[in-house]
Formats: sequence, structure tokens, C-alpha cells
Amino acid sequence: MRSFWLAWGFLSRVPVPRIADVLPADLARATRWYGLVGAGVGVVQIGALTVGSFLVNPLFGAVLAVAAGEWFTRGFHLDGLSDCLDGLLVNGDAARRLAVMKDPHVGGLGAAGVALWLLLRVAAVESLVDHATIVPGLLGGAILARSVLAGDVLGFAAASPSGLYAGLKGAVTRTDAALAVLPAVAAVGLLVVSSPERASVAVAGVLGLPLLWHRSWVAKIGGINGDVLGAAVQIRELWVWACL
Repeated sequence: MRSFWLAWGFLSRVPVPRIADVLPADLARATRWYGLVGAGVGVVQIGALTVGSFLVNPLFGAVLAVAAGEWFTRGFHLDGLSDCLDGLLVNGDAARRLAVMKDPHVGGLGAAGVALWLLLRVAAVESLVDHATIVPGLLGGAILARSVLAGDVLGFAAASPSGLYAGLKGAVTRTDAALAVLPAVAAVGLLVVSSPERASVAVAGVLGLPLLWHRSWVAKIGGINGDVLGAAVQIRELWVWACL
């Protein structure tokens, strides 16, 4: 159960038992549970959307859903997107760009980009309400966005020889990646029931858009890191919402 609790402790604010002597192999096996954590994120967002829509209106519910999702995940993936946006404006080599991405201070592009990104997420969630696709969108999107992260790690080199991503890169196996995508099967089923045509576009984007995103960062910094992965989760979720 170490890997189960590590997944929840890493990707959410769910209280978990204290785990000592965590090894890279433990973190690698934790990726198998990322889709389940995504399901938890989706449930929290659906609950917030339902309450907000009932108390005020769907727009308020959409704002509450986005806020609840970021609260539940501690803004983990959003922080990665912010760091990536800051890194885009850097003049210099890969080492300079990585240093800016690791800086805890948020730059102008990062702050403005995150604000606009949150507005897009709110608009997309409200559109899910309009199209009656709340459950497949929020639940399916959250699961899909996280179930494929182990595959991302297998497919792309680490931008730095140190750090969490580098440790995962050397530890994640094909078995981890295969087991991690199992929850995605249920998520795809939810999308297909909603709309087979939109589901196919959503799944294609979940796989294809981050591929382009990751490759762009390989060109910039020689590989990818945790920030790039976090931003990919945000991209995948918004894509699914927009498709539905």
C-alpha cells in the first residue's frame, strides 16, 4: 500500500500515513494509482460545481469547481504551467532556462498566463454544464490527464540529471505505465457514452498535444521535467473539457 498512499500524498492534499525511506521504485509504482487520484479530483470538482450551481448559478459553480480542483491538488500542476510560462521568455541556454523554471518567484508571463488559463478553465467547465457533459468531462478528463503520466516518463529524457523526474525516469517500467492506463479505459468509456465523435477527438488530443508540448521542451532544455509534466496535466484536462 506504500505506492497507493504515495500517489495520494504526492498529487493531492489527502492526509496519508507517514512513509519513511521512500525509494525511486516506490515513486515509480505510485504512478499506477495516478488515475485513481484523478478520479478523486473529478469527484471534488463535480461536488463543488453542483453546490455552486445550486446556491447561485452555473458560472459561480464553474469558478468553485476550478478553485476546488486547484485546492485539492495544492495547485501542483498549475505551478508547473506557471514555471513553464516563465521559462518561455528566457534568453540564454538550457541551464539558464532551467534555473528560471526552478525559481519559486513567479514572473510576469507566468502570472498573466495563469490568470488567463484559469479563465479558460472556468469557461470550459461552464460549457460542460450547458452541454450536460459534467461527469464525463470532469471525471473522465481528470483521470485521463493523470493516467498517462507514466508513459510520458518512459518516452522522454530528463532535462536534468537530478530531481524528481530524473529519479522517476530511471525507475518507471513498462509494467507501471501499462497498469497506470487501466483507469483510462473507464474514462474513455464515459466519453464514448457521452459522444463517440467527441470522445475520439478528446483521446487523440490527450495523446497528441502533450507529445508536441514535450518535444518543444526537449528542443529548449534537452528533455522534460516535473514542471513540463504538470503543465501537460493542465493541457489534457482543458482539452477534454473543450471537446465535450
